[in-house]
Amino acid sequence: MKNTLKNNNGFSLIEAVIAVVIMSVIMFSLVSLFQVATNSLVKTRSQIKDTRLGQMIFSKLKTIDYYMLFDINSSSPNFGLNGTFGNVSAQSPT
Repeated sequence: MKNTLKNNNGFSLIEAVIAVVIMSVIMFSLVSLFQVATNSLVKTRSQIKDTRLGQMIFSKLKTIDYYMLFDINSSSPNFGLNGTFGNVSAQSPT
């Protein structure tokens, strides 16, 4: 009997296909993770921008003097303000 040695250096076709499939699954997972992270980043940036805008608006509202909020004319009756003012219990129901 002749003892022939097979040369098993390198990869077979099945091993190469399995390696490509495994690498594809890993790459797909990383791309999906990157997409989720990007969406989260965009939402977070939008929320930060909205929060800063709200803080800026409220800080400007806090610094406005009270007399700037209404158009008050001291020469007209009731200073030009329309509505019922004073004690709530003294107001007539509508």
